[in-house]
Formats: sequence, structure tokens, C-alpha cells
Amino acid sequence: MKVKESLAEEVPGSKLHVMEMDLCSLDSVRSFARSFNSSHKHLNVLMYVNLASSGTVLMLEKSTRCGDW
Repeated sequence: MKVKESLAEEVPGSKLHVMEMDLCSLDSVRSFARSFNSSHKHLNVLMYVNLASSGTVLMLEKSTRCGDW
């Protein structure tokens, strides 16, 4: 939620909804989509926030936990 608070400080009066999604898991992506579609009409901005500590490089694997790519 630090991201939401930080953005709210930058843009006072903005309406922000923060939802979590693991892009390496198709189950997580599907769950996010179901949850989003049940509570929102449209998506204005989708942000990717890398929560790794500074100096850490994350390598994306070529498959998901489900084995798909």
C-alpha cells in the first residue's frame, strides 16, 4: 500500500484501487481478472511494481508455474 499512498500524495484527490497479481502465475492473472471485472467497468492504468530490493535483478522465466508461456 506504500505505492498507493505515494501516488495519492503526488495526485491529491485521485481515485486509486490497488490489486495484487503474480504475473508468473496464470491462476493469479485469471483470479485478478475475475475480481477486477466484478468490481470495475474499465481499466485506466495498469502498473507493474518490482518489489525487489534495489540492486537486485529479477530474471523472468520462460514459463509460468502452470507450465505455459
